[in-house]
Amino acid sequence: MKTYTVTITGLDGDDPKFDANGAALLFGVPVEQIKAAAAAGPTPAEWIKAMRRRANEAFAATGGEDFLDILEYWARREHDAQLVLVKQ
Repeated sequence: MKTYTVTITGLDGDDPKFDANGAALLFGVPVEQIKAAAAAGPTPAEWIKAMRRRANEAFAATGGEDFLDILEYWARREHDAQLVLVKQ
């Protein structure tokens, strides 16, 4: 199985930060759009709605309750890959 790597900081805190790969899984948009949007300003409202929908789908499918469950689910579903986290 392939791997999909996401770099994360602050995993043990209240506000973890993901790299563009992680954000792409959460929001369901290509990495290139994530990178372009990062410099453009706030996260688009439609991306926030998509993230909520994707989280609900992942939670329903896995019984999970956190960001890692969402990331693992979408890495498998969209990339046929196992999630690899790089913690910083």
